[in-house]
Amino acid sequence: MTANGTLELHITDEMDGTPIIFAEVTIKEKDVRKMTDLEGKLKHNLTPGNYSIVIEFMGYESKTIENIKINSNNVYRIESELSQLQVPYFTTTVIDEIEHK
Repeated sequence: MTANGTLELHITDEMDGTPIIFAEVTIKEKDVRKMTDLEGKLKHNLTPGNYSIVIEFMGYESKTIENIKINSNNVYRIESELSQLQVPYFTTTVIDEIEHK
């Protein structure tokens, strides 16, 4: 029987380094979804193999990390930062004013 390896993640905000809590992490090959904890961390045991993960959180750009090689009895650590989405904004230009009496 082959021993599992461990995937450890720490997800933070790119701008200020704060942990991103409750970010959704999908392990694509296992169709497993997990969430980061109150420190932006996640720990998950996996059978040896190659994996890809997708990290998502509302208001941030999603990130895919590929070619994660999990080996027996080893820990694979990932420190990753997410970038906030750039929200378009609109401006208003006053062309003319009408005086009401």
